[in-house]
Amino acid sequence: MRGPSFFFLGGPRVALLAAGLIVLVVPSVRAASEEKKALFAQAYQDALVAFHRKDWRAAEEAVDRARRIDPDDPQGLVLMARIRIQKKEYEKAQADLREALRRNPQFGPALRASGDLAFAQRRFAEAFRLYNEALLREPDDKDLILKMLYCQVMLGNSGAAERLLARLSPFDETNPAYYFGKAALFRARPREPRDEKDLLQTARVMYGNEIFAEYLRDFEFLFADPR
Repeated sequence: MRGPSFFFLGGPRVALLAAGLIVLVVPSVRAASEEKKALFAQAYQDALVAFHRKDWRAAEEAVDRARRIDPDDPQGLVLMARIRIQKKEYEKAQADLREALRRNPQFGPALRASGDLAFAQRRFAEAFRLYNEALLREPDDKDLILKMLYCQVMLGNSGAAERLLARLSPFDETNPAYYFGKAALFRARPREPRDEKDLLQTARVMYGNEIFAEYLRDFEFLFADPR
């Protein structure tokens, strides 16, 4: 015996039911995706704050949390690599960066961090190549230009370093790259030590002690005895 007709849905009714399900499901999927992005962003921000405080343990914990939320996002791998570079865990940093670049070979932050890894190991030719690749994606990044200038100074290519210095400005009120770049060129040449000191003192006065100290670390590393 045939049951009630409403159990037997024809084509138009099926289509209407499917459309209704889509209307219900799509917003919920979108909401879940937005929540995931927000949670990842919060964990990543926590990691960045800890990184800049040099609280490596807290930074690593926050990165781990971010990567559990979204294991496919390469930003977590890159930030973990940056932490490990600071801790001189170079092999682990290399593994993180290799995986980030496997997922996205053109990911600018991974190229930049790979340059930082080579720089930290005083492999200046490789660091220059990687920084140059990153600069193609951020052509006005003054910190990248400064790092490339440092590499050329250490490779003995003063002409190339001078050309990079020409891309920096002594009138930039937000970034001391010009003064540190010029001081590096002076340090590499037989000039009066006073020239270099005057440039660094100008940078300290213009940009303040906190920013000055941040840039001074790389400058001092550059000319430190590598033994």
